[in-house]
Order: sequence, then C-alpha cells, then structure tokens
Amino acid sequence: MTKKKRQQTQVNPAEIDGRIEMLAHQRNQALDRNVLLAGQVAALTQEVAGLKQRLDSAQKARIEALEAKVAAIAK
Repeated sequence: MTKKKRQQTQVNPAEIDGRIEMLAHQRNQALDRNVLLAGQVAALTQEVAGLKQRLDSAQKARIEALEAKVAAIAK
C-alpha cells in the first residue's frame, strides 16, 4: 500500500495576519451595529410604552401581541 502524500502548500504569515485583522475588524463592526440596534430597540420600546398609555384596551392587546413578536425576533 502506498500512502498518498498530503499536498503541502506554502502559507504566507503576512496573509494570515492580514486575514485575522480583517476578520477582527468585521467582528468589531458587527458588534458596533449590534450596540446601535440595541439602542434603537430600547428607544422604540420606550416610545411604545408612552403610546400604550394613550390607547384603549383593544389597541393595547394588539400592540402587546406585536411586542411579543418583536421580542421573539430580537432573541
């Protein structure tokens, strides 16, 4: 039986470092977007709470159902 030799490829350390830096940058951008979105969700939640105080009970029930959907999506 002959063993197949694994094909060895040359790895450029600078390429690896560049790729790591690019991925770290993308990760940081995603985290920043998540923070911004969390702030927007918090602001909208406060706005909805204020609006709910001015609505009748049937409208409140519909809004609460929508809030439950939003909470499920946000998880």
